[in-house]
Amino acid sequence: MKKLGIYIIAAASCLFSSCLDTELYTTIPVDDFFKTESDAQAYLNGVYGGFRDRSARCYIPAGEYAYQMLNEVAGANLIFGPGAQKGNQLMMEKAEWGVDFYVTSSLWMDLYMGISRTNIGIDNLRKQAPTPAIERFIAETRVIRAFFYADLVYLYGDVPFITTSHFDLMSKPGRTSKDEVIKFCIDEIKDAMDKLPDSYPAKDYGRFTKWGAKAKLCKIYLEAKMWKECAEIANEIITQSPHRLIADYSKLWGVENEKNAEFLFVIPSLPPRYQHSAYAAHFQPADFLNPDGTVIGWDYYRATWDFYDSFDPADKRRADLLTSYEAKVKGEIVVKEVGHGVGEGPIPNKFPMDPAHIDWTEGTDIVLLRLADIILARAEALNELNGPSQEAVDLINKIRERAFGNAEHNLKLADYPSKDALRAAILQERSWELFLEGYNRMDLIRHGVYIETMKKKGSTNVSTNHLLLPIPQSELNMNPNLTQNPY
Repeated sequence: MKKLGIYIIAAASCLFSSCLDTELYTTIPVDDFFKTESDAQAYLNGVYGGFRDRSARCYIPAGEYAYQMLNEVAGANLIFGPGAQKGNQLMMEKAEWGVDFYVTSSLWMDLYMGISRTNIGIDNLRKQAPTPAIERFIAETRVIRAFFYADLVYLYGDVPFITTSHFDLMSKPGRTSKDEVIKFCIDEIKDAMDKLPDSYPAKDYGRFTKWGAKAKLCKIYLEAKMWKECAEIANEIITQSPHRLIADYSKLWGVENEKNAEFLFVIPSLPPRYQHSAYAAHFQPADFLNPDGTVIGWDYYRATWDFYDSFDPADKRRADLLTSYEAKVKGEIVVKEVGHGVGEGPIPNKFPMDPAHIDWTEGTDIVLLRLADIILARAEALNELNGPSQEAVDLINKIRERAFGNAEHNLKLADYPSKDALRAAILQERSWELFLEGYNRMDLIRHGVYIETMKKKGSTNVSTNHLLLPIPQSELNMNPNLTQNPY
């Protein structure tokens, strides 16, 4: 991170054409900024840009530099497809990275860039008269900073911990313990969340509400194994928030259903470039024919056949994995079956092509927090606290009834006599329900089965050393007070 002194660097990217809309600022002296609420909101939009813009791209599920894709492809169920069968990618797919892991520096820099923006924003917003709007802007920024820091320690463990914009790079900070950083994140969100509204008007879609903040806090509790706190806040979200499960799972992911009641926090998207998502291009084979006649796929990712085979055939979620597709070959339209060769597997189609796509850019919103995840988090926390219970099973069955369209495939408490048995069922349900949403690797680590799972996937060198990413070598070269993770 750079010492930003008297300048604000605010890559204030637009998140949606009708909301969070800003100009793109470069370097602006502090004395010329933060003078009005509109100035403050313009900067806050740039803080939100830390989730998605070109200089801080870590939450745009596309290339492997995205936080979500690392947690999926270095998990159980996703592999690199025929369009990405290279040495570096295969190392990542099997979680066998070393100190020179090529994704490490990108995620580190992107997350710290986002944190730097929040520190600048908080320090300068606190200098303004405390109007209700300014107080809300500060609360939003504190939640975002906690979001970034929590995800940073999930990747790297102990990290340099900086909460001020008046940071001197020459101080060469060492690593602060993960537990201390997580405690900070919890305290920040708890203090900020009730200063946020229950909802926003449509023009402000994509900002953190009180319930979005509580959902991130729930997820932090889950990863920290703070089961009582996780169960309580999950119950509050489930029973008191305006959020509910969408009845038809198949209609959850298309652009026609954005702004739905299940989503707690999203990154709004819109083509063309710099405001877009790019799901379909990464998942579709190079000859995949879209309904509008276009062929744009890069064939970057595939699901594993083992994952496909784990689904009950009656589970509607399996339909998101294509085993055949229409292709355009030499001008002819043919149906092609998916093979079993190197890099081949079912084609993820959870996020269908945006009909209004422009080339490979789409307007499909990127979902970071949704209610189904929170429901399963409460089920897990209840099981860890007290063992199998009817309430925990009922929570899982809320998800399963939607997935199957009836109650015929519901779990029965009598079939899960032990905590271990229900824990395994919850982990499996999470893998089916939350595929491609960026949680699989973390779920496996939390459940203590990551190493054995990656060995089943084909890894021969994975070890406990791969539970964290290496600290970027460039950071170690500049800062002798940093130490490397074990490798």
